[in-house]
Parts: sequence; C-alpha cells; structure tokens
Amino acid sequence: MQLELDDEQTRALLNLITEAIEDDKYPLSPRVRVLRDIVMKFGEIGGLPPELASEAQAVCAALTGSAAAKGV
Repeated sequence: MQLELDDEQTRALLNLITEAIEDDKYPLSPRVRVLRDIVMKFGEIGGLPPELASEAQAVCAALTGSAAAKGV
C-alpha cells in the first residue's frame, strides 16, 4: 500500500508513532515492535525526501537507544 503524504503529513505521522512508542508502558511489546518497524520503513521509502529519511532514521536510532538505556 502506498500513501501519498506531503512532508507535513509525514512528520505528523512520525510524531504520532514516536509518541506512541515512547509513552508505551511495555517497550518490548509486540505492538511497539510493529510501530518501530513502521518507523524504520520511513527511511527505506524511495520517494521520501532525504531530510525526512534522515529524520526517520534518527528517530528510530533514538528509540532503539532509549530502550537499551533503560535496561529493557
């Protein structure tokens, strides 16, 4: 499925997903893993502008690092 999102919509979606991941009580739950996988795919989409792709990758790296930092 392809979504035709402009930059503002893409950022809004990434923000919502990121907030859902960060606010989840169980960072290793299956639902959080799915959300992290979705964030990772934002950087793999060919039509994504480079600045958004790097932003998505940074968000994913920060989320992965934050779970490791909490000892989870």
